[in-house]
Amino acid sequence: MDDTAIREALAAAAAPFATPPPIVAPPPRFELVYAPLFRALAPDVGPEVYPAALEFVYEGYLAHYRVSRLLGPDTSVATRLLAGDHFDASGLRLVARAGDLDAVRLLTRLMASCSWLRAEQQRFAYDDDLWALCVAGVASSASGGNAFAALRLFDDVGRLFERGRVERLPEVVRRGAVTLWLRHASPLRAALGLVDDMPDTEVAL
Repeated sequence: MDDTAIREALAAAAAPFATPPPIVAPPPRFELVYAPLFRALAPDVGPEVYPAALEFVYEGYLAHYRVSRLLGPDTSVATRLLAGDHFDASGLRLVARAGDLDAVRLLTRLMASCSWLRAEQQRFAYDDDLWALCVAGVASSASGGNAFAALRLFDDVGRLFERGRVERLPEVVRRGAVTLWLRHASPLRAALGLVDDMPDTEVAL
């Protein structure tokens, strides 16, 4: 599924929640955010299940907490929440059908963590760090590594929440990023705002 197909799939999923539903849907034009990051981290992985799944879950996150790329500004809160749940479920179903339970675990941990951050009205930058971490973990798993390091980092983040030390989240994520197994780590360093002064390796960031 290329970028055009992903956009069309997202637009089709959003159409029932439009108010009013479009008679003829225009070609969708919006930015894909985490499909490009996944492909940069795992360029040899196919088919295109993962980029589509990530964009579906991201659209669910946007509908719940930020500004949807597909729902109009006049969409009611109840409709946005329902649409967000639909996008989340669609993304999780894609990776579940691919048999990648680690990716399902990572995405559900991400969703739970972002829910906590929004309930506590924390900085959106914290959500963005966790999104980059999750995408990197999924890329590691899909590339033949595993998601254990990323899942452990979500455990560390959960302990920060419990202790009221959420301000340390960026430090924990950036320090833990070096434990992820990635063939191409530079895009993650860029997403986290780290100085890229060393070559990619197959074992560490």
